[in-house]
Amino acid sequence: FQRNGEIEVVSPILSESYLDIYCKEEKGSSYRKYEYTSGGAGGRLGRYFEREDLGEDRARIRFRKDRYSYGPDKLKNCVKAVLYTEQVMRQYSLGRVLGYDDQEVELPFEHIVPDSFCIIAKRRNRLGEAIYDFVRPEYRGEGALVYHLLENDGRLIIEDAGAFIGAELYLGPISLTAGSEGNIRGQNQLISKPAFPGVRFFNPSPGTGGQFREKLESVRSRFMRDMERPYAAVTAGDYERLVMEMPGLCIHKARAFMDEDRNLVKIAVKPGTDDEQPKLTDAYRRIIEKRLEERRLLTTRIEILSPVYTSVDVSVTVYVKLYYENSKELIRELIAREVDYLNSDRNFADVLKFDELFHAIEMMDCVEYVYDLSIRPHGGSHAKLIDLDIHPAENCLLVPGNISVETISFER
Repeated sequence: FQRNGEIEVVSPILSESYLDIYCKEEKGSSYRKYEYTSGGAGGRLGRYFEREDLGEDRARIRFRKDRYSYGPDKLKNCVKAVLYTEQVMRQYSLGRVLGYDDQEVELPFEHIVPDSFCIIAKRRNRLGEAIYDFVRPEYRGEGALVYHLLENDGRLIIEDAGAFIGAELYLGPISLTAGSEGNIRGQNQLISKPAFPGVRFFNPSPGTGGQFREKLESVRSRFMRDMERPYAAVTAGDYERLVMEMPGLCIHKARAFMDEDRNLVKIAVKPGTDDEQPKLTDAYRRIIEKRLEERRLLTTRIEILSPVYTSVDVSVTVYVKLYYENSKELIRELIAREVDYLNSDRNFADVLKFDELFHAIEMMDCVEYVYDLSIRPHGGSHAKLIDLDIHPAENCLLVPGNISVETISFER
């Protein structure tokens, strides 16, 4: 809304929704969240709005800067109103921005219309006050939170955390389709009100099919990728793609390593089976070797590596905030996720960095600060501890080992 004195919210879900109001108080600033008051707020000053219900789908929202000392300024989009149904309210929290590259965030919905999507990022200013930003996909600017949306899968990938490390993320505006099933139901009427009273649209039959339109740039980019894809495998990426797309096989992870001095390509492969720590069978190995023999360069030799697994022992002492329940178990679960290469995007030989694990624990809501942390590979034949980081071998995947968590209640 552009008006800063009062606004009128119109929505068919207004009567059954939670209403959040955000206001921008000066140009170039983030938004502040305003709280509902029935009037007067007990004489207190603060960020409040008053609400008058005008019917089940209409409400008038007033801002009384003269009474409460705070209110939106006369700016473009100075007021944003967000309505959450009960269902969405239970799952609108998306987690925190941890700050590492390509952090993946699961969304509670799939088949999202990209132009409608936005996340709300909550962080603290220098005074410790909560401020909010409405961040759209692919927005880039100084200190911006840069992410791209995988609309059909219901995920987003954070490319650059910018000035938002530690920010809490919430679901903002969102529209969904039914994917390939279409999005227009038959025998429905669209009644326009109150702007155009009496205007009705009738849809006699359901829509069929339907996908997001592909932009010309996307077509051009896809065409160039297809044209540049070599028949012969040359790069490590070529070999990894060939293995992952192997017909008739279920491959979970693959990683290729080039040894140019020896004209040798080593490829670590983990099959996708129900086994907890599967090995590469002879049958899988033969099929993979046959496929790669057809694509390798004449002078290049190929070596297929079966996966090995090394457990990681973690010991941590953490000062936790008072009144948090199950903080020890929550910390243990986070550590187990961070060191689990089987059930994450981490691949063979990816380094487990001490600083990243330390930061992930430190950013938890229940943690005041991390007093002590140590990580070490169990054994040492397939992974080594170098400068506090664990470096797995070419065909090694890390798994959680013994995780010891000691918590100390912190009182200011």
